[in-house]
Amino acid sequence: MSETPITTVVPAEIPPSHSQQWRSSSIPLAVVLLLGLVLRLLYLGEKSLWLDEISSVTFARLDWHNFWNLMSAREANMVSYYLLLRGWIHLGESELVLRLLSVIFGVATIGAIYVFAKDFFGRQTALLAALLLAVNGAHVRASQWIRSYSLLLLLIVLSSILLARGLQRPTRRIWILYGLVTVLAVYSHFMVGLLITAQWISLLFLPRRYIPRKQVFTAIAAVTLFSLPAAIFVVSRNVGQLNWVANPRPLELYHTAIFLAAGGGKAVGNIFLVICVIGCALSTQEFRRIWSASPHSFLSWRYAFLFTCLFFPVLFSFLLSYWKPVFFYRYLIVSLPAFLALVARGFDLMPRRWLRALLPVAVGLSLAAVFISYRPEEDWKGACGYLLQNTRPGDATIFNGQGRLPLEYYGRRLYGEKGGPALIFAGYPAAGSAGAGYGRLYPRVWFVYFPDFVSDANIRTLQSNLASIYSLRTERKFKAIKVTLYERPKSPSDVGP
Repeated sequence: MSETPITTVVPAEIPPSHSQQWRSSSIPLAVVLLLGLVLRLLYLGEKSLWLDEISSVTFARLDWHNFWNLMSAREANMVSYYLLLRGWIHLGESELVLRLLSVIFGVATIGAIYVFAKDFFGRQTALLAALLLAVNGAHVRASQWIRSYSLLLLLIVLSSILLARGLQRPTRRIWILYGLVTVLAVYSHFMVGLLITAQWISLLFLPRRYIPRKQVFTAIAAVTLFSLPAAIFVVSRNVGQLNWVANPRPLELYHTAIFLAAGGGKAVGNIFLVICVIGCALSTQEFRRIWSASPHSFLSWRYAFLFTCLFFPVLFSFLLSYWKPVFFYRYLIVSLPAFLALVARGFDLMPRRWLRALLPVAVGLSLAAVFISYRPEEDWKGACGYLLQNTRPGDATIFNGQGRLPLEYYGRRLYGEKGGPALIFAGYPAAGSAGAGYGRLYPRVWFVYFPDFVSDANIRTLQSNLASIYSLRTERKFKAIKVTLYERPKSPSDVGP
């Protein structure tokens, strides 16, 4: 039932040997893997951890009792990654060491997408897909985060490989592996559930005679059964984890497309997105041609699989967000492998002179986006270091968000287990409305404002109350964070009642 991928075969007097074919693909692939590794290692230990990364490390350091209590109560979304990080953290807790785990998964995904695209379309498309992933800004960012995104992409690609092979060469071993890898993917991020649903929807494009129904239904049942605790958790453990996600706007679809294409960057991202759209358009044209000639075939299913895995998670989560906001561009990274495979296939369908002209431009733009992505997400290292070095006994610290967690983390990193200077953590936002009382309690108040581009009534009230009784001493801005020091006037008579 296997079909030969559509590739251009150039007749030769003497067919290349298997070893020659292996060398012709392995050397370029090795270069691409090396490029991907270098890009993911650059600046790895220099960037500050951002809030979600600090949360990951904090969870991984908990004792088993508190770890499982936290997972079962509110943080089960990435539990498979947290379990791996618990072991990895014993190698060291520097930014470099902690992020290496995601780098390993990221480089492995480059090799995996090569195998995936080779199974679908042949070596040339596979090498292009691996190259596009190696220089993709979104994937480089994910490979440098102490989060599960790098792991989930590896598991998604492996799951896709096993599904396709299980359909064409069904064996018990392949389908068991498919079920195992797919369940692990679900517990690396719950949004993977939409991607797995897309995989199963794509089976509707295959006639029944091509589907090993017993193995497929058994695998779907097993994945559903073992994913049931995740579904129950999503329904019953909603304690506001996604309350920060805004209601969807059509513009967010465009932002998601920019993220998948380049990871960000307005000018660079827009230009590269146009190139990616050209690649997808060529793949779409080829899909229509194949579907017209042979609508119920494995080759047409491969295209249907990719388009379903690209669009279903994006559109379903977008529409769902009108009821419950869950649409966030970072979560839609689950569609990245399908997106890049379609772009790579479109590139491979181009006339060679076009490809030779376009590919260096595409890689150059993508590399530019990668270097933009090296900027820190949030500079908690700088902000916490500044506050801890300048605090005095009796100072109070107020956060409008979760700034206490980074402060405790970097206090331990900079000063050891003692955590540095003792700080008084004043409440927020309840204490904000009673801020006039701060003048009698604390000589100085630090306000850590994060994210510094968001304002609400509580923040404005707090700032107004502090300004009415304190003098603004200093204000320092860090990436996404503002640290403000308010100091009580010298004379107690200057303080209000």
